[in-house]
Amino acid sequence: MLNLLRNFFSSVVAFFLIPSLLIFLFLNNFSNVFLNEATFLETLKENKTYEALATEILPSTIINLTSAEQPGQGIPSEVVSSVIATIDKERLAEDLERVVGETYKYTVGASSSLEARVDLTAYTQTLKQGLKPAIVKYYEALPACTPKQELALQGTESPTLDCRLQSKSTEEVLQEFEVDKLISDLTANAPNSLIITKNKIVFDPPLSLTTDNPEPTGKNQEGPSLEHLRNLFVALKNSAGYLLLVSGILAILLTISRLFNFAGVFRWLAWTLVSASTIPLIAASVFLFLVKPQTVESNLSSALDAGSETYQGAALSLLADNLNDLLHKAFGGVQLQALILIIIAVALFGGAIFLEKRKQGS
Repeated sequence: MLNLLRNFFSSVVAFFLIPSLLIFLFLNNFSNVFLNEATFLETLKENKTYEALATEILPSTIINLTSAEQPGQGIPSEVVSSVIATIDKERLAEDLERVVGETYKYTVGASSSLEARVDLTAYTQTLKQGLKPAIVKYYEALPACTPKQELALQGTESPTLDCRLQSKSTEEVLQEFEVDKLISDLTANAPNSLIITKNKIVFDPPLSLTTDNPEPTGKNQEGPSLEHLRNLFVALKNSAGYLLLVSGILAILLTISRLFNFAGVFRWLAWTLVSASTIPLIAASVFLFLVKPQTVESNLSSALDAGSETYQGAALSLLADNLNDLLHKAFGGVQLQALILIIIAVALFGGAIFLEKRKQGS
């Protein structure tokens, strides 16, 4: 009867210990990769994330969002491209790296507060200095107006230039369209800095999109709150430690339940470790063998319903590369720890056999 109760209790303890260890293997390794500052941020650096954002993705995104879809509508892409080309890409990459780092530290609980600030004055100055030359370059590259086109433009109150006037010099056209005043008004209303806090993203001073209404409306200034995400990540990180503690307590209870019959304890622990580590080992091995960056990118594209624009494809590819590397590091850790547990289990089996033979011999 005592042996029956002891075996039943051991089975119950093992029943809880197996899933605890199994979950711990995944949770601990994913926490050590995605919630580890050094590993996460180093992966971004390895994939040249900040350089790609500064030199390719952000510029192409701005060009796509601000450029004219048809002639005469919006800002010509040539103008936008010329201005963006003058931005200090190294400085932009450094600003991005710092902001991402500070935001990440807060999100995973490594810092207690968040106020990531980006000084925009240098970028505003670049905009101010680069806009006029870009406009001049664009205008002078336009085809010459025909007499009929010039006549049509003269009878229009707010003409849109899609050809170069032959009757006026470039400087006269710039003066007529008050280009200097437009640039001055645009840069005068530009904010000095961008501030990211735990619950909002704001410009300082507040961004005014029109010169007629300098007072901010308050709309579109609130960003997604990071507090809930931070609480979730902190809970996940702590859960790995709690599961390890629970697993240790259950292992002690298992030892007690066997009345310190160490041969039986070793055998039970060995079976428990094998049961807990087999599924993670198989899952990690299959993932590492089958999943490639293209697979991650394809699934991300479907999940995010990404468009076909070039800048979206570049951003998606960059995200997929980083996510693929992080997942491979996490599953690689799962695979390694599962193998270690199986080796320990084999050693425990060997220890159990040795103790049983020694007991029989005595």
